[in-house]
Amino acid sequence: MMWRIARSGSMMITTKKHSALTAFTVVGAITALAGGGNMWVSLPMAPHLVEAAEPTAYTPNITVVKNLILTEINRLRAQNHLPALKLNNTITLAWSNGIVAKNAQLPHLQHDPLQPTVLNKLGFALTGENLASTPVGVTRLFGNLRKPAITDDQTLAVETVAQYYDDYGVADYGHRKNLLNPYFTDVGIAFALKKDTDGNYIVYNALDFGGNVSASQYNAAAAYFNYAHQNGLSAQYPTVYQPSNPATLTPALIKTAAPKRVATVDYRGGVGLFNGYGPSARFTKRMLPNGTRWLVNAVAKDSVGRTWYEVGGNQWIDAKYVTVNF
Repeated sequence: MMWRIARSGSMMITTKKHSALTAFTVVGAITALAGGGNMWVSLPMAPHLVEAAEPTAYTPNITVVKNLILTEINRLRAQNHLPALKLNNTITLAWSNGIVAKNAQLPHLQHDPLQPTVLNKLGFALTGENLASTPVGVTRLFGNLRKPAITDDQTLAVETVAQYYDDYGVADYGHRKNLLNPYFTDVGIAFALKKDTDGNYIVYNALDFGGNVSASQYNAAAAYFNYAHQNGLSAQYPTVYQPSNPATLTPALIKTAAPKRVATVDYRGGVGLFNGYGPSARFTKRMLPNGTRWLVNAVAKDSVGRTWYEVGGNQWIDAKYVTVNF
């Protein structure tokens, strides 16, 4: 039984395993990136378990730990002058719960390459994922570093973030880079528990990140995602982390992200884009291609009862030619 972590990062719509960032795509009115790649990374130097003479019985309160880990992640981001992540329950329900439950049944942590596709459909062009399994109630050994047993929810939250940040044995420090990605805004968080043969719990965690960028942010975002796939750390992206004292860690006020409404063009010829809606709408001479996804800002009905979706500043499409996730 060992502590393990794995992570992925993507700026793409496809799921190819390479790191080139080659093209623009559009999700709603937000210009984002496509053509990037996933990198599934497993921890090569997982810690050995050191059996205590009398293991400490501890059952994590997952609801409490979920709030505490987001608090600690946002403390880390604040120390690095980054905005807080919002808890996104839509991501949690659509993906995080399932991947963490799946991993609790597997011998090794595994990412699923469908993750970017699922988050793309939720309105996120930028995606990433961290996975971990952590034994509690028993002493752990990382090489020559001995760590005491985790016996409370506060320590579990702090240790999970610290382990992601330290990234023992992970050449590209991908978990740290995901936690500190300036372009992620939302995160889904899930946990699962499994007992080992000695009756101690192993805690599985999934962090699924989502974000978008404007056209003006493209070059900076592309540079960071390329960096996230490179080995080592760079002085261009300095980081610091002073972990919380678990004894004083309390959950902060959690900001929950509103679900993103997305319309997908579902008509072979595409759908026309109009300034305004209804009989007075003016055609912009622009067609949105079949299969493209657009963030919906507003919904309206015209004087004859047709439904329209606003996908940009006073830019509307006829609901007849799209499917939506709401």
